[in-house]
Amino acid sequence: MQTLPRIAAVLIFPAIAYLGTACERTDTPMEAVPHPVAAVGGPTCNVPADYPTIQLAVDAPGCTTIDVAAGLYPETVTIPRTLTLNGAQANVDARTRAVPLSSESVVGAPDGAFQIEGDKVVINGFTIQGVVSDPRTFPSALGAGIWTNPAFSGTQGGHQIIYNIIQGNIVGIYLNNSCIFATLVQFNAIRDNIVPGAASGNGIYSDVGLCKAAIDKNKFSGNTSGSVLVLGPPVSGFASDITVTNNELAAPTPESISFLGVSSSMIASNLSSGSTNDATINLFGNNSQVTVTGNTLLNGVRGIAVSDPYLVGINTGITAHQNCIKGNTLAGMDVDPLAYPTTPLLNAENNWWGMPSGPMEIPRNTGGTGDKIIDLEQNVDFVPWLTTPPPSPCPAAPPPPNTPGNGPAIASHVRLRGDVLHGEREPGVQRPCDGCADKGPIH
Repeated sequence: MQTLPRIAAVLIFPAIAYLGTACERTDTPMEAVPHPVAAVGGPTCNVPADYPTIQLAVDAPGCTTIDVAAGLYPETVTIPRTLTLNGAQANVDARTRAVPLSSESVVGAPDGAFQIEGDKVVINGFTIQGVVSDPRTFPSALGAGIWTNPAFSGTQGGHQIIYNIIQGNIVGIYLNNSCIFATLVQFNAIRDNIVPGAASGNGIYSDVGLCKAAIDKNKFSGNTSGSVLVLGPPVSGFASDITVTNNELAAPTPESISFLGVSSSMIASNLSSGSTNDATINLFGNNSQVTVTGNTLLNGVRGIAVSDPYLVGINTGITAHQNCIKGNTLAGMDVDPLAYPTTPLLNAENNWWGMPSGPMEIPRNTGGTGDKIIDLEQNVDFVPWLTTPPPSPCPAAPPPPNTPGNGPAIASHVRLRGDVLHGEREPGVQRPCDGCADKGPIH
């Protein structure tokens, strides 16, 4: 069984500094090949009606919006300026669309598909596949279906990657962004990015800086390392203001969300129905002020893991509230020794652990029959816990013993909703919870 940190270690160690070299480029093959520019107007240009290739349309200065018809485009497209590129399935949700490949605008060559070097680029409604050349062997290769690195091109980012199917690459999206413009990754199906190569098996991978990034409402499936891996300091210079929300992590592959060196960020309202990774949410060193709220973490190995396997720094300021954590074989939450302070405690109050009796935690709640909490330093505050599950997609609570007809238990308490997500309070500020069990203070 593999974890994202271990995958990264196999690929890029022995020195952790090399984590940042998986997809990062110091040159670009596109600069060596000038593209002739055809003279067709704009601002909306069509491929192949106006230009036979996407790159020719990108190179035409009059084009600000490029509409790409359905078809196969075996190109590596370099985008050096602000543009909107619309595929044949623009604004059609990639998570659920089911059209033949002949109805898609399919982009990709062995070295890459889209290399973004400008600010505020929109890539909407494509199928992006076939990026199979390993940058470690072929220096001209990008190693990802969509490649971004604002620091390389002297830009700031601010891209929108929306409504795309991204599949069959080494890495799905190599996502990096400065703190100037917000970037959005939304309504994509990111799947089966398992071709061998640097950082292979990751749906989204970042290692040269990510900030002001929203990864929202995507479906991840079939990726063999994980869904989202963000490497902040000491690997990159920064990683903050990142939200990973409302994504589906489909079973039964190691889909997971992993942060190292990330600050002031949120993992919220994601659904995992059976990750085979050793942690579905993995905070593996030097993270601070990360909120984990409203997630449904079912039938995995460990729901939430807090660790520091590479000795990059202790995690601080982690909060976990309103999560549905159930059916995880080893633990609902596992906090390694020396990975989190003993004071203040990691605030994991008001979570559903799968049973009204709460989590099994030794020695403070030995009667709990829900998912385990493993915290050998007793540094997790889990009281109160929810005694009734949050709304769907969290499964209903099992009926109490001797219930006539074995029907569902009727909850007599009001559930505390995900206040952070609803904007009703600041993270970490508690209020009374009628649907929680309060066993008194933790000593």
